[in-house]
Amino acid sequence: MKVYILDSGGSGLDKIVTWLSEDIDIKEISVINRADEFLKKVKNEHPELVFIRLGNDDIPGLKTGRMVKDVKSGIRIVFVSEENDHALDAYEVGANGYLLCPIEKKKFDSILSKAKQETYCNNGSMKGDAKW
Repeated sequence: MKVYILDSGGSGLDKIVTWLSEDIDIKEISVINRADEFLKKVKNEHPELVFIRLGNDDIPGLKTGRMVKDVKSGIRIVFVSEENDHALDAYEVGANGYLLCPIEKKKFDSILSKAKQETYCNNGSMKGDAKW
């Protein structure tokens, strides 16, 4: 599973990267801090899951999320924010999850598990699929 993260070093980024790194099904993790570079990479390489930071003036998170869905509607999007102000908007974009900082491991695991399960159902196989 390829996972891309659009974040410029916000709260919780280190946790997300660490937790993803510990998962056997995650084959690639890319952290990108510019929306244009992120979208280019998404268009060219089609990750299964993306995390997008909200509430950062340098990153137009909701707009980027909409553009990701335009590229490929099956890409799962999880928005990460310091505030819950954007939650409704995030789900209207088609979010598969919303993580509020400080990020709770249990919530993160739940969202990741669901994304992996959906990927497995759509693709038919993943390393470690005996869990499913």
